[in-house]
Amino acid sequence: MREHLPTPESSDPLCDAALKACVPFIEKGLRTPDAIPLDDSAHKLFNEWKEALDQKAEGNPVAQLKADIAASMFYIEAGFTDPEYAEEVDSWLMEDYERIKNLPEGADKSELIEHIQAARAKVKALFKESSESTLENPPQNEIPSLFQSKIKEAEALDGEGKLLSAIGTLATALNDPRFKKTISEEERKRMMALKDELQKKRKEKQSAS
Repeated sequence: MREHLPTPESSDPLCDAALKACVPFIEKGLRTPDAIPLDDSAHKLFNEWKEALDQKAEGNPVAQLKADIAASMFYIEAGFTDPEYAEEVDSWLMEDYERIKNLPEGADKSELIEHIQAARAKVKALFKESSESTLENPPQNEIPSLFQSKIKEAEALDGEGKLLSAIGTLATALNDPRFKKTISEEERKRMMALKDELQKKRKEKQSAS
């Protein structure tokens, strides 16, 4: 029997723990794992899980590819749905696909190709859904209110224990095609400045604690 592909859906205690650590961020409305602090347990547990996969796959190109594909898909499977992050994941999967093409013909290669095609279909659905959204090209008179709502949401969240969510809100807005295609450079800079200010405040709070 061939080894099953490792995925975040596998019954792996480390993987399960890393997935659970992502839940609070998703519940706050964050759409990209880039908003998770680098020192958070979600990243630490993910790294431990990936290291365990790499150790198990050492010296085995097929097993290593399985591990790399699983790692690429981890945060997507965890529930993050940011279209730009999904596109980045798709580029990683394409790199893995190029490596798969160099494998000798056989059952392992066929299984990997099927698996990566399924993974890419899931990832592509995220940025396809975004591009087909009815809010993709809202009327010009709606843009200011959409922009202001994001700013107000972030500013309102700028309180104790809420800085991370505020930063995530701004990061999501800045990566939203609706804003990228329609807001002015001045508005974009204002959002960037506010995000930087919130990140600075968060670092100050961490240093003080």
